[in-house]
Amino acid sequence: LSELIQTLRPDLICFTGDILNLSYLDNPTAHNQARDVLSKWHAPQGIFAVSGSPAVDLPDIFDSLIAGTNVHRLNNTCAVVQKKDGPTLNILGVTCSHVPHQDVPTAENLLSGVDADHLNILLYHSPDVAPALSTSGIDLQLSGHTHGGQVRLPFLGALVTGSLYGRAFQRSGRYELGKLTLYISRGIGMEGAGAPRVRFLCPPEIIDWEIKGK
Repeated sequence: LSELIQTLRPDLICFTGDILNLSYLDNPTAHNQARDVLSKWHAPQGIFAVSGSPAVDLPDIFDSLIAGTNVHRLNNTCAVVQKKDGPTLNILGVTCSHVPHQDVPTAENLLSGVDADHLNILLYHSPDVAPALSTSGIDLQLSGHTHGGQVRLPFLGALVTGSLYGRAFQRSGRYELGKLTLYISRGIGMEGAGAPRVRFLCPPEIIDWEIKGK
């Protein structure tokens, strides 16, 4: 992962949560390994992250894992990023509670405080707020959580979706919802606890976005 990031040389890195596998939340070795990986990330315009599922990215653990790295947590906050001769981006980060009617107003409140002429990018762990935000002014929502199912069968698709909308978001990739573009990443990890440590027809991914302004 670190070698791939170095090869891509991104201006900006966005991470949408779940650093550790659920089975290793209290494992010191896993904590040290996670810090080691995160410390190798570099991007001149910043590294921004939101926490993932509340049961996985426990607040004290999440903050301790990114401490001393270049990762900046957006906890219901916004960062403004501008590259020379490029577009200005509002990076809005909303902490996921998995309760859309609670988190949607938080995103809307963040929007009310930014310049509407800039490109608004929402980092939110789950895709489930996207339908309610489709006309809010969010241009791009980056999410994960579902892993694209992690296990997919030919013709059938994902066996488990992890979404309140059932199979509506069962595949990873790009969705157009009104004026909002949603991208659900398959991510790079696997479920923990009682889930099998396997991916099938659902390889891990990171996404390289190229954003151009007029």
